[in-house]
Amino acid sequence: MVAYLLMSKIRVLKFGGTSLGNAKRFKVVANIIARADPKKSVVVVSAVTGITNALLQLAHETKSEKRRKIARDVRDVHENLCAGLSLSLEVCAPLLKELDQLAGQRPKASKKESDTFVSFGERLSAS
Repeated sequence: MVAYLLMSKIRVLKFGGTSLGNAKRFKVVANIIARADPKKSVVVVSAVTGITNALLQLAHETKSEKRRKIARDVRDVHENLCAGLSLSLEVCAPLLKELDQLAGQRPKASKKESDTFVSFGERLSAS
């Protein structure tokens, strides 16, 4: 398998946060991905612009009201993206629910918990 991958010239399509900043940009990215050879392409997406910083802030915020506001802001960004892309909110609902649960837990996350918070950005973009 490894030899095949090395010989097959895999093309990595990496899209950063700015590329995914709004519904219009998401559509551009989707068109690029749609034209790529699925047998020879790997797609990597970052969190939407600004989301990683918000998630880090959420992971380290000690005040519960601020934690809830940050989680709402992250939710709003992704709900607006879904609306702009004419997608059902069910696309990202399970991840947003999980994020809400984490936001409601004890403040000041450990390093491992911080990594879990930050992972939501990429996971939401990929969903």
